[in-house]
Amino acid sequence: MGTTAAARLRNVLLALAVAAPIASYWLLVVRFSVNVPVWDDYDTVLAYLNRPPSVRLATLLEQHNEHRIAWTRIVTEACSLLPQGLDFRALIYIGNAGLVLLFLALCGVLWRRSAPAVLFVPIALVMFAPQSWDNMNWATGALQNHFGLLFSFLALWCWSRRRPWAYSLASILAVVATYTSASGLLILVTVLAWEAVGAGTSAGARDEDGAPHSRLRVLALLTFTIAVACLYFHGYERPSVHPAIGATLSQPMLVVRYVLTLLGSPAERLGANAVLIAGAVEVSFVTYLAWERYDRRNPVVFWFLVFLLMSAVAIGVGRASFGVQYALESRYRVTAIVAIVFALVAAIEIRPSFWSKWWVTGLAVLAAATFNVASARVAHRYLSARSAALTTGIVEWRRTGRGLNHPDQALAGTILKQSIENGTYHPPPPAAGDDGAVTMVESEMHLKAETARARARP
Repeated sequence: MGTTAAARLRNVLLALAVAAPIASYWLLVVRFSVNVPVWDDYDTVLAYLNRPPSVRLATLLEQHNEHRIAWTRIVTEACSLLPQGLDFRALIYIGNAGLVLLFLALCGVLWRRSAPAVLFVPIALVMFAPQSWDNMNWATGALQNHFGLLFSFLALWCWSRRRPWAYSLASILAVVATYTSASGLLILVTVLAWEAVGAGTSAGARDEDGAPHSRLRVLALLTFTIAVACLYFHGYERPSVHPAIGATLSQPMLVVRYVLTLLGSPAERLGANAVLIAGAVEVSFVTYLAWERYDRRNPVVFWFLVFLLMSAVAIGVGRASFGVQYALESRYRVTAIVAIVFALVAAIEIRPSFWSKWWVTGLAVLAAATFNVASARVAHRYLSARSAALTTGIVEWRRTGRGLNHPDQALAGTILKQSIENGTYHPPPPAAGDDGAVTMVESEMHLKAETARARARP
């Protein structure tokens, strides 16, 4: 009886230790999310909803920058049906739920492999260290970055099940990932590499579960990948603000520095050299895993790590010409953080006897907790500043027609006014002391509405 009670208490404490960083992360999300659009939200959400329904359906797969964001638009359509109308907080909450679902999916994979429950604690502490604060109260960033990773991971997991239904579901998830974020297209390339490596090792190559690789399946997957890529790039136009890929590839060392900086960006507080070293260690560790044929032990974790490295390279090729400093932007760090988490899982699995020592587990938890707390302190400052800026910005816009979080104030103002006129979006009401000053934009809109009504009279 006493042993059972002790085991239950231990399980409760472990569950609380895993839940604590998730709760801390969500406290920041809820506290600093406001019903005000941020940057791309004006284009991806409001401008999209300003179109007639038939046009929205026809442009569901339309390109936005280098991405085709069908998932963001589908969620936007759903949230526009809320009784109170579109609320950016709902979009933000759904987007951040994607990170939680990714964590739960990883836990499910580890649970099936009988991983020690105590090791879920450092994994949770790292996964929910709010390094990628930019996505935490930004609807477009959260929906695109978090769900792109989630759909890609689920596609790999389904493929690992080696059943006809699983192949079909994996293919669907891969397409959804592709139309969530541009890097999602790489999950098909990753699965193709997985199959090619397995089919090419020997005639009798088999997975962990005993399922044989098939050269015919490789050919079918290659055909499917090419077809999806052709559909994705049909009518594709390079964003005008983006440099040509050829110009970026002509500077290979710049791309290498950018990729290493992105992967090592969580170490930014330690200096530029520490960032590059951290990125190099990440790449070296994945190379070591390939040498050790970890892909045979846990193909889902290994190939997802490969996918994350390929995503970092794709981002580098597309954006390195902007400058290496942009690799440190918070919104991209979710890739680096998730890569650290999966590298930690791999490290635990290849040396289980080492990680089973109590002092090693204790040090891992301590290091992860320190990392989480330090990240939260920085994120709190940035999130607080952005939340305040968004709130005061919408007040300033009401007064002067400026102050929105968008590089083109005129364009953002036009989109916002049309959304309010259409009734699809209602900004937060002005504070008690701002009523008298809120005149310029609202007066202009009132006059426009009265003019339209006057013209409609017989």
